[in-house]
Amino acid sequence: MSSSISNLAALAAGIAITLGTATGALAQSAPLSAQESDPNVMGWMLGFPPPPDKLITQPDSNFFSFPKLRWSVCHLREFLPTEEISRGTGAPVPLTYPSPAEFADLAREIDALTFMPIDGDTPMTW
Repeated sequence: MSSSISNLAALAAGIAITLGTATGALAQSAPLSAQESDPNVMGWMLGFPPPPDKLITQPDSNFFSFPKLRWSVCHLREFLPTEEISRGTGAPVPLTYPSPAEFADLAREIDALTFMPIDGDTPMTW
């Protein structure tokens, strides 16, 4: 279970980094509108096989960059192993949230964590 959470955390971090990089790249050119960036309009992954310039594959470094991101997020199960987890047969249970004070304590605990990056010599924090 903890490896699943670690994998999700790594995926979320990768998405955040990619989105930050994509945002910087978009600042240099006019952004596409929602209609212009529609995966069907752009022709991503249409036809069999898709044309090479419309193919989106996981090893590519740009499969999570805009505008390919719109198609990639909708087809994430085709890129990464996923597992459907049933919520069970009972009624849904509302999520509980920490109070603002508890949340502040949790944030301090996370900020106190340190790690040594691969090939690094200086510890880092979150």
